[in-house]
Order: sequence, then structure tokens, then C-alpha cells
Amino acid sequence: MIFSDETEEKDVSQDDKKVLFKIMGKEATIDAKFKVEDSIMIDCEVKGELDVDGEIFIDTNGEVDANIKTKDAFVKGKYKGNLEAENDVEIDASGEVSGKIKTDSFIINRGAVFDGKVTRLTKKK
Repeated sequence: MIFSDETEEKDVSQDDKKVLFKIMGKEATIDAKFKVEDSIMIDCEVKGELDVDGEIFIDTNGEVDANIKTKDAFVKGKYKGNLEAENDVEIDASGEVSGKIKTDSFIINRGAVFDGKVTRLTKKK
């Protein structure tokens, strides 16, 4: 497992976002409370609590067991917990989700697994 705290700007996307830290390795597990002001991609095991101001992307090797509050969520890996997303939640064909979801828009692609409850998030006027 490799931990890195690179703070210099990387050519990660067209938006030239900063890499806060990277976790690489076949068996990486994190158990913590996160407050992320932008978006986050997870491709390892994460437990705890996530407050993400942007989008959360759980990649194919990601296994998340946490309560999440975010704007958008896209799941290609495994997710278990309570998820509240202001906008969209999408489960890819390879995704597995179990828990309670509160969102404005919920998409389950063919092949995805969902076991839980979905509630429409009422937007404040």
C-alpha cells in the first residue's frame, strides 16, 4: 500500500484539479470521517462518514460502508449505508448498493444490484 500527499497541481482532468492524496494497493482500508470540498473517487475499502460537496465516484474496486451526503453519486463498486444526494444517484451495471437512498434522481442500470429503500429528496424552495 502506498500513501502520497502530493499537493502540486496534476493533469488529472480538464479542470486541473489538485490531488489531495492517493491510496494505491490491492488491500487498502480507511475508516474515518471525511469532509471533501470538491469531488472524490474511491477505489479501495472505506468505512465511516463522508460529506462531499461535489460528486462521489465509487470505482469497481471500491467497497464503501459509510453514511454519505453529497451532490451526486455514481457507483461502479459496492456501497452500503445511508446516502443523501441533492441531485443524481446512478448505479452502474457492475454496482451493488444496499441501504437507504434520499435523492432527486435515481438511475439503476441493467445488471446493477439494489437492495434498499429510495426516498425522493424534497428540494427547499
